[in-house]
Amino acid sequence: MLRKAFTLLEILVSTVLISMIMFGIMSGFIGIGRYISISRSETVAGQLARFFLGELPQQVRQDNWNTSCLGGNSSNCSNGETTMDNTVYGVIYNVTAFNESGGDFANLSKVELSISWNETTF
Repeated sequence: MLRKAFTLLEILVSTVLISMIMFGIMSGFIGIGRYISISRSETVAGQLARFFLGELPQQVRQDNWNTSCLGGNSSNCSNGETTMDNTVYGVIYNVTAFNESGGDFANLSKVELSISWNETTF
């Protein structure tokens, strides 16, 4: 018997298989896009942390210790928001006394820098 065309069942099966393959490929592209977006946000947050922490060594000087950010006057710290790539990054300094029992750590301060942002959803 000589066949010149595909049967309806063969066409339906091939259509379902192609649809499943295309769905998998598109899911991969969406996942990669989300991963790139999250990685970009984390990279920018790291760069912002480096920038804001880079200003802190200037605050560690004897002549301006009592009025500086590290001297316990956290209102002088440059808190705020920065927008990059349509994402708003919040920057917050938190300066506290360093409490360590059994040592000469009475004059030390601990600085915590928090950077927050909202991730883009797809």
